[in-house]
Amino acid sequence: MAEYPEYLSLISLAVPAAAVPAVVSGDSTALSCLGGDLLGESSLTYTWSATSAPPGALVSFSRNASNLAKNTVATLDTPGDYELTCIISNGLSRVSSSVRVVKT
Repeated sequence: MAEYPEYLSLISLAVPAAAVPAVVSGDSTALSCLGGDLLGESSLTYTWSATSAPPGALVSFSRNASNLAKNTVATLDTPGDYELTCIISNGLSRVSSSVRVVKT
């Protein structure tokens, strides 16, 4: 990997993680998150995970671990509270943001 000055490795959280809807009566919710990078936003990778979920719950993401995953759909299989976290990385540093989702 090329050596960059430290200030180029810093990324920022431009728009925190959000879910629409945040209270899910069906099976899915649209997630979004956006980072900023001096090397360009297109160099960022967005990786989503469930950092908290009901016991035995499974969560899947329509897009993950790519730049396109800044907008994704989460499918939730079990009623309850979820914390979904987006980690934004440029390969040198990372920042994260979480959103709470409730499946009824």
